[in-house]
Amino acid sequence: MVSTGALASLGFWDVDVLVMTQRGRPVAMMRSLDDDSHVKTRLSQYEAHHSEKGASIARQLVLSKIEGQNTLLEKHGLKLHDLEALEAKVGSLESSDLDVFRRRLTGIEGKFTEGYFRQLFGLIPEKLRPGKRKKFRAYDGTNNIFNLCYEVLKWRVHRAVVRLPRRRPLNVCVWGG
Repeated sequence: MVSTGALASLGFWDVDVLVMTQRGRPVAMMRSLDDDSHVKTRLSQYEAHHSEKGASIARQLVLSKIEGQNTLLEKHGLKLHDLEALEAKVGSLESSDLDVFRRRLTGIEGKFTEGYFRQLFGLIPEKLRPGKRKKFRAYDGTNNIFNLCYEVLKWRVHRAVVRLPRRRPLNVCVWGG
């Protein structure tokens, strides 16, 4: 438990506070009102949204994801994605209409990812193998294991992003109700 006075003092001293569950899951972040880095972030996001920068970042995220899938496919001797074809498809997308760009990019990503899971599921014994990858309302153990692993990965990425290079947040564990 932490008093509001202690939290206020941390705010006065410009100390970030990361509130976590007893198991280490981040649930909230407290920052000083004097910290205007969020304004700079929002301005950068706005500029990226209205320039080629945002589309460029989105393209790179998709390419990196598929390259990561190739690493696992290669490890198991499976057929690799054609990265040159992917780069050509992604690179040729017109980004002037962001809604259309987003739909087409996620469609390309989805097609490659569907092939990835099809091959990956082929490694799983038939009686445990799901028909397809299911993120929501998955009732089979295999998809639930994937969902759990991706949730852990999501939180590890979140933790890495929350750790600011100029100062480290204070971890305050809060548990209970």
